[in-house]
Amino acid sequence: METLKTLAGEMEQEVRGRILPFWMNTVRDPDGGYYGLVSEEGIPDPHASKGGTLQARVVWTFSHAFQLWHEPAYLEAARHGWEFFLKHIWDKEYGGIYWLVDFKGQPLDSRKLIFANAYALYAMSEYAKAFDDAVALELAVSLFRLLDRVAYDDRYGGWFDGFDRQWQPLSDTRISPQDLMAEKSMNSHLHLLEAFTTFARVWRDEVLLFRLRECIDLFLNRIMHPENDHFRLFFDREWHPLSEVVSFGHDIEGSWLLVEAAEVLGDETLLSIVKARALQLVGRVLAEGLDEDGALMNGGQKDWWLQAETVIGCVNAYQISGDSEYLRIAEKTWHWIQTHLHHPSGEWKWGTSRDLQPQRRPLVDFWKCPYHNSRMCFEVIQRSQTVE
Repeated sequence: METLKTLAGEMEQEVRGRILPFWMNTVRDPDGGYYGLVSEEGIPDPHASKGGTLQARVVWTFSHAFQLWHEPAYLEAARHGWEFFLKHIWDKEYGGIYWLVDFKGQPLDSRKLIFANAYALYAMSEYAKAFDDAVALELAVSLFRLLDRVAYDDRYGGWFDGFDRQWQPLSDTRISPQDLMAEKSMNSHLHLLEAFTTFARVWRDEVLLFRLRECIDLFLNRIMHPENDHFRLFFDREWHPLSEVVSFGHDIEGSWLLVEAAEVLGDETLLSIVKARALQLVGRVLAEGLDEDGALMNGGQKDWWLQAETVIGCVNAYQISGDSEYLRIAEKTWHWIQTHLHHPSGEWKWGTSRDLQPQRRPLVDFWKCPYHNSRMCFEVIQRSQTVE
């Protein structure tokens, strides 16, 4: 499909000409890692704290970019992040990564939250794959086994959300004040799913593949609502849902991550089931959450990451179904991104309100990262290469 090829060309210009240079030139901290805060005007704060999740996401981004283009600058950027990650984010005594460190790398919040440690496994796996790095692979194996030993619920399935530094269970495992107090969450499991998928590409371990299959099963039979095709967000230990709040962005992100996971497992029967459920997810999201201008909404806001996941989710739905309407929507959302999110620095703005009023928020902070928008570009580029 020519539209997909055209999109891929534009995506390559976006990620290589805008997003990655911003992170290499503006966000790179010469003293180690990447700055934890860059203002809306594009000014870094060298004394801002650094989240473990952000540092892991940057390592993943440049590791993946290097595999696509083999640019020495991407290798250096990945290595720069990896060295800080190893020295300051990874807990050498107890394993796992800290939630937050100061600008010098000293722990400020030493909790071991599964959300962040899923990103650690994701970054380690991608770094090991990109650079054939034995240390990264060894750490990934150790982290996976640690999570399986400490965080896995061998009675009801799934993984508990949070622990203290020494991996003792916590009662408050929230990653933000907006979250519910819950023992298990969709969000942590979604990022374990993507981490296990990436890890399985470099370490075909029997237990890992079993856990990946189990994670898919939890989404199909516990997390995805049986009647309205949305993910439920929070659960107790026994998987009783605690909230009916809908997150359109996570729904459409999960739609393509589930397909990717099933593809890595190589089970054609499971893949067929997952593809059908993915189309249900995407259909519901587009019907209920997509504004007329092509932007996806959550709570009246059109955040950057929602749009990136909409593009990938729609391209994936097109590749499953052959229905070009999905591709048309992906193209429309991409044009919305270009019109409303492009910042002169090369990064994307945080987003807008429903009526397109800009959100006055930083270009980089604990949550704002190169992961969603660069991954959108990577995915479209790679998917276009499979089209005849």
